[in-house]
Amino acid sequence: MMLRFSRAGAGRKASAPPWTWQARIPALIFAYGGATLAVLLGERLLHSAMSANYAAIAVVPGEIAAGILAFALAFRPRAFLFVLGTVTLVALLPLGVIVLSMDFGEYRAIVEQRALILAGVMALANLIVTSLLIAGGVFPARDGEAA
Repeated sequence: MMLRFSRAGAGRKASAPPWTWQARIPALIFAYGGATLAVLLGERLLHSAMSANYAAIAVVPGEIAAGILAFALAFRPRAFLFVLGTVTLVALLPLGVIVLSMDFGEYRAIVEQRALILAGVMALANLIVTSLLIAGGVFPARDGEAA
């Protein structure tokens, strides 16, 4: 499975065997799990351990939802920009719901500031991970579309 990522042009070769659904699961788990850890580590380095604990409330469900959506989108050829956009949007939804629906009282300003930074980091992590999965051939290409 991981050899597909190490070969040059592995996602573009028509002669390469397509990914089975059983092979997609570990790739998606490792990719989005790594994105989750990277975002939480970034939050820990930028702010504090307590901030990272609170960020995990939004990051973990968002990345799990993004991984499930990515798995569902990996079965039919779709436009790669559509895959990138929907996976990133779904990953950011829990953060948006938490920030907009909870009353943080006197901490409202700091929560909004940190939520904007966290949203940017999450979006960047998801775009990178999903792009790597597209390049690796996990998502099938449309006819005439190269990874």
